Amino acid sequence: NLTRLLNKEADYMLVDALLMQYLLTYQEEEVAQYLEIGSNTLVRRSLHFAIRKDLPGAQNIVDRFNDEILKMVADGSYNRILRLNWIRTDIDGDGRVELVLAGNKAGSKAPTSSYDVFFKSSTAVNSSSKDRYYVDGRFYEGWEQVPQQYKVPVVGQEVEDFNFLKFKF
Repeated sequence: NLTRLLNKEADYMLVDALLMQYLLTYQEEEVAQYLEIGSNTLVRRSLHFAIRKDLPGAQNIVDRFNDEILKMVADGSYNRILRLNWIRTDIDGDGRVELVLAGNKAGSKAPTSSYDVFFKSSTAVNSSSKDRYYVDGRFYEGWEQVPQQYKVPVVGQEVEDFNFLKFKF
């Protein structure tokens, strides 16, 4: 669809948030040059892990999977698998969402976008008026509270070999 859009064979395309985060993270200049991106989410769908109910220990497998995903979110490995610096989720289960950093380089400016990961249907999508951050195992109430040592520009991210889509003209 992106190729069709760029070749003027389509006027618009609908994409999921993960693809948009990839493009904004790894091809920011091309996106700014060639695309206009809407700011409203049109549809929000949940993604679930499911296995056959008759599989021995099925509930235990689901419970262990859920526990491991939560641990991966907390330690940043989930972000790294998704190849995203920031994800947004309710990491401590208090009903507020936090921006969760992968690694120890947050960038020199507050993130302007993130990928939303929600684990319970009760988790609200709306955030407070001030972003809350989870960096290196600690919570911070606002970007100004994040220690300077993490505010390192993310230049040539650890994904230099990563080339998701090429804008060809």
